[in-house]
Amino acid sequence: MRSSVGWVLAGVIVVGCSSSGGDATPAQQGGELDASVDPPQGDGGVSDDTDAGNDPVTDGGSGDGGGTSDAGDGGSPPSAGCTTGTGLPEGAATLTVGGKTRSYVLRKPTGGAAGKAWPLVLALHPNGSNAGYFDVMTGGRAVRPIVSDKAILVLPEADDGDWRGDLVGELAYFEALLMTLKGALCIDTGRIFSMGFSGGGSFSGMLGCNRTDIRAIASGGAVIYFDPTKCVGKPAAWVTIGDGEAVPGRIAFRDFWRTDASCTTTTTAVGPAATCAAYTCPNPARPVHFCSHAGGHEWPSFGATAAWGFFSKL
Repeated sequence: MRSSVGWVLAGVIVVGCSSSGGDATPAQQGGELDASVDPPQGDGGVSDDTDAGNDPVTDGGSGDGGGTSDAGDGGSPPSAGCTTGTGLPEGAATLTVGGKTRSYVLRKPTGGAAGKAWPLVLALHPNGSNAGYFDVMTGGRAVRPIVSDKAILVLPEADDGDWRGDLVGELAYFEALLMTLKGALCIDTGRIFSMGFSGGGSFSGMLGCNRTDIRAIASGGAVIYFDPTKCVGKPAAWVTIGDGEAVPGRIAFRDFWRTDASCTTTTTAVGPAATCAAYTCPNPARPVHFCSHAGGHEWPSFGATAAWGFFSKL
């Protein structure tokens, strides 16, 4: 069972939620040197094309606090919200962190028993985009309909649309966001997942490294934002890289999680795509999968299905 002790950056445990600025930068692994790869001044055209199907999911009373909760599939404790939570409204919401108003979108699961401890999926947009990137109902980014009756889905928004602008401040935002969610909703604390593309995939790695309550990450087109020598989190990892974007920085991101989990380079084919493989890892609770895909810097058509398929087995 994994427990959260706050988050850690550069070896310093931080338990507050205030924002401090600019004292951490992404690790220089080569991926930031390509203008098509999370360029330092923004993604330069990685913009959102939000889907028209953004109507609120009907909650039906599930996902909020109240009632007797399950312990969750992994035996981890349910969040405080299972017994004392008052719930949160469906849709767009804000919270204040470090004097800033921060935004996110909440999609609660439909059906199921009230008081059930739900998995939580964080879906992070690319730099230059917004929460609408994954809040769609069709296509490869459509994680929302896949998890609609299986998990709580939260779509955070980066400050000014860029996860790299203030890494410490963004970690403080997630500390405040997760505290809010755990206190108000019934969450299986052993099944908190983070997925994302480009800058959102990179920051999912940041969360996986710096937090101890992230069970697994799913990252597409990501590079290393964190200090690889300071990680306290030990998440399972699913990584995808396009054939046309396989620069050293992205390969380094994939290989960090493989080597950190002590996996070998021997692989076994897994779904949902023919290009997906599981590394041979000594700890069955910490698998690492890799999927290549044709094309360049883009979220693959099978991405949402593969990410949830990976999460759902943990």
